[in-house]
Amino acid sequence: MKITSMIILISFLLISSGVAIAHEDVNLDEVEALLDDLEISFYDLYEIQHEIRDRNLNWTAGVTSVSNLSIEEKRALCGLEFDVLREISGPTIQVPVNLKMGSASYGTFDWRDVSGENWMTSVKDQASCGSCWAFADLGVIEAIVNIELDNPGFDLDLSEQHLVSACCPAGNCGGGDPLDAFFYIQEDGVPVEECFPYLADNSGCTPCTDWEDGTWTIGDIYQVVPGTTEAYKWGLETFGPMVVALHASDDLFYYTGGIYEPLDGWGAEPNHAVVLVGYNDPEGCWIIKNSWGEGWGNNGYGKVYYSDLEKYSDYGFPLIVTNISGPSPVHNLNTDERFSTIQEAIDDPDTLNWDMIEVGDGVYHENVVVDKLLTIRSKSGAENCIVEAANPNIPVFDVRTGYSKIDRFTIRGATNDDGIYLDSVAHCKIRDNIVSDNNCGIRLYHSSGNNIYRNRLLGNLIQADDNTDGNLWDNGYPSGGNYWSDHECVDIYSGIDQDQAGSDGICDEPYTNIAGSAGAADRYPLYEGSSADPCTIYDTNGTPGIQKDEAVNAIADYLIHGTIDKATAVAVLNCYFFG
Repeated sequence: MKITSMIILISFLLISSGVAIAHEDVNLDEVEALLDDLEISFYDLYEIQHEIRDRNLNWTAGVTSVSNLSIEEKRALCGLEFDVLREISGPTIQVPVNLKMGSASYGTFDWRDVSGENWMTSVKDQASCGSCWAFADLGVIEAIVNIELDNPGFDLDLSEQHLVSACCPAGNCGGGDPLDAFFYIQEDGVPVEECFPYLADNSGCTPCTDWEDGTWTIGDIYQVVPGTTEAYKWGLETFGPMVVALHASDDLFYYTGGIYEPLDGWGAEPNHAVVLVGYNDPEGCWIIKNSWGEGWGNNGYGKVYYSDLEKYSDYGFPLIVTNISGPSPVHNLNTDERFSTIQEAIDDPDTLNWDMIEVGDGVYHENVVVDKLLTIRSKSGAENCIVEAANPNIPVFDVRTGYSKIDRFTIRGATNDDGIYLDSVAHCKIRDNIVSDNNCGIRLYHSSGNNIYRNRLLGNLIQADDNTDGNLWDNGYPSGGNYWSDHECVDIYSGIDQDQAGSDGICDEPYTNIAGSAGAADRYPLYEGSSADPCTIYDTNGTPGIQKDEAVNAIADYLIHGTIDKATAVAVLNCYFFG
């Protein structure tokens, strides 16, 4: 009995792992009985494995997260719908004329491993609902948010239930059109999963209260044309993961690895939407992300041969989206009005001098002119709030009013101009920004009395330029100055004169490579990864800036606990009183 049980267990494990076994190797009646108890059709699986082996195909079949469903339940998961007579209303993207064609090899590419980072969000499970179209759309949007934010760990989780509910006209659990869903998201947006959790069933439109204030929207929708292998590769690398279509045959539900080929050939029309994430030239295949859970394929991913996706391009695929914006992103905290762009908030007649404008997470493609005395800051930090030049020939931020503050943004893309430009202004503060990939990172022109500190200047052709005396490029000691990617920093010493033993997160030598006639220097440039700024250390409650309780904590640490020195306590108080 123990031997028989062991045979059955081994047989089951072999089947689960996709290894073909012969009839004479085990007692098939016992194996079938065991699998029947688990609601798994042994002969379906065995016959698939047997044919894969006999035809020497390059994929394996086994028990998956969806293989135990009935034929009707399996086919119900494939809910792709489309209108073959409708042309996409937005523009198509035509591949460049000099694109590699024919047998040219690109190599390999996979958005799960670009620059050593995984830009995809987690594999999800659509469960018993024909919502593949919703999962494919949101899987693409979530990944592109990571890419546009240059933050692979942001991992937005959007609500598929919102799309299959009565809120969205694109479809339901009986099927839907991914292009119509994109149109809906473009116009009305989609909230996060927490606002409308997934039910795997049709439902009324019952998201959380004020869900409209928390939606994510897309700017542009394109189809990549022509529908060639090279065009698919170009679109994937240039824009990010794409929604693609295929025909899911009954044997696909048993797929556990390799390069899938349907045993009965590909169907004439697509019925299932997935996300295209990569390609592999040596194997001649695409890499796709499915929505049947991690128990299908290779942890939710699979491979199909070149031409197997392209054959469905006439049905309006692949689809890409760009310019994704977060919920009600720009907020004037003084008037409580919300705006879609930073410039719109500045230009609003209700926005007055001394107002504070808070900018939510997202990528903002604009060139901002600051012509009012304002504090403009991101809500959750520079890593998640990017302002990229819509026009690379003018500054990203053009500051024309004194006493303005620009805080906590990634500012990039003015390849022929300045990231931040101050023209004839005084007493401005530029701090906690990442300024990268501009012709000039920060330029001060006929401006004095300004303070620039805690910024990271990365890879600008000219990091900074200052032609007027009287500007401070640091915030004194121990708060420090800025991080400069071209500075050869050594941090051995500490102290206001950097002559005391022990490192402090501040470079021992000043940064003197600031262009311009002022001869400006950053006296206390920050060491890579430094957390030297006391205001950053004590800003712990999630509210922008040092608050009263945080200032009290610093005083207690100095006077009572003795864990910080007087200079550090004074620096925190300066942040509390003067920002």
